Amino acid sequence: MHQRRFLLLQGPASPFLKKLAEAIENKGAEVSKINLSIGDVAFWWPRKSELFREKPEHWAVYLDRYISDHNVTDIVMLGDGRAPHHSAAAVASARGVDVHILEHGYLRPDWLTIEPDGMSAHSRFPQDAERIRMIAESAPAIDGVGRYRSSFLTYALYDLVYHVPNVLLGWLVHPHYRTHGPVHPVREYAGWIWKALRMKSRRRNADLATTAALTPIQTADGVRLPRVFLFPLQLPGDYQIIRHAPGGDLFAIVDSVIASFAKHAGSNDRLLFKVHPIDNGLSRWPERIRA
Repeated sequence: MHQRRFLLLQGPASPFLKKLAEAIENKGAEVSKINLSIGDVAFWWPRKSELFREKPEHWAVYLDRYISDHNVTDIVMLGDGRAPHHSAAAVASARGVDVHILEHGYLRPDWLTIEPDGMSAHSRFPQDAERIRMIAESAPAIDGVGRYRSSFLTYALYDLVYHVPNVLLGWLVHPHYRTHGPVHPVREYAGWIWKALRMKSRRRNADLATTAALTPIQTADGVRLPRVFLFPLQLPGDYQIIRHAPGGDLFAIVDSVIASFAKHAGSNDRLLFKVHPIDNGLSRWPERIRA
């Protein structure tokens, strides 16, 4: 059996990829890493790696050459949506290299998801209910034991470790790199500060909206409970939306749902939106939805 050689690209802003690399190596395979930013390096240090510093349009050729020179058999990366990963999946497919896509799990908290080839529209996960039941019945039991502790503070610190070096030194070390996020990290942090300052008023307004949506309705036939439709919002910059949702625009999707609801909903129906837990506040959802 020939030796498998795993190439890791960008992963979660955490030490996860280093732990994954150790697990792969313990199975007898080789691991290499290409970093696209100093933030990637920060979570891979002190392991050796290559840093891609060229222009984005040179990435596909660079990666193709790297795969050939290092006999790469597998590529692992977080998501298939951000531009370098989207391109990497195409290069790997043309080379016959297996692609493994990580994602912050469909089941949260505690889980990361890994799928071959891609997520969402690219997923191999069956859509037939009976096949899903068969998989569930044959799958090994999950012990449910928590092996890692996390908190919002941990998440925030990891995010700072990733983005601050990019902001301060990125222009010098990798001037052509652009963050995969929809806004610059400094602007995002400003949004978080403003969101924190308005914490009490946001919670009060959320409680009022929830109470209003769940309040029984007095009708000629008596009191009736409203029928509530819950819309859990994703982050506007999430690539599962950008690459795989109709139109790739969460704001347009929300507008479409509101318009459809206004046209077709009954007097007993209520539409309730739940903002994503790590939305930075820049989307201004309350104002958008009220408008």
